[in-house]
Amino acid sequence: MPYDCCMTTDVTADFVCPECQARYKVVCVRSQSPPPATTVQCLVCRHPFAAANGEDILKYFLVSRPRVRTYPAAKKHDASQQQKAPPWERRGLGLS
Repeated sequence: MPYDCCMTTDVTADFVCPECQARYKVVCVRSQSPPPATTVQCLVCRHPFAAANGEDILKYFLVSRPRVRTYPAAKKHDASQQQKAPPWERRGLGLS
């Protein structure tokens, strides 16, 4: 185990992602060694979170996802709105 954590001083708190409003429980664990230099991000929108608070390690547990998508979604290609030319016109055969 890379970290010797003292589990008797754990503190929990509610946390809401500022980007997508996903709800988390955050557990603050006192560590006897320095916290890792890793990044933590939202499981829904990938917004970065703090991995540590001083010498305390922060663990995030997803409680609920947002009900309505409040973060920008990737645009999907809608093929039904776009009409393709027949294959002979795309090849430049000029058949009509």
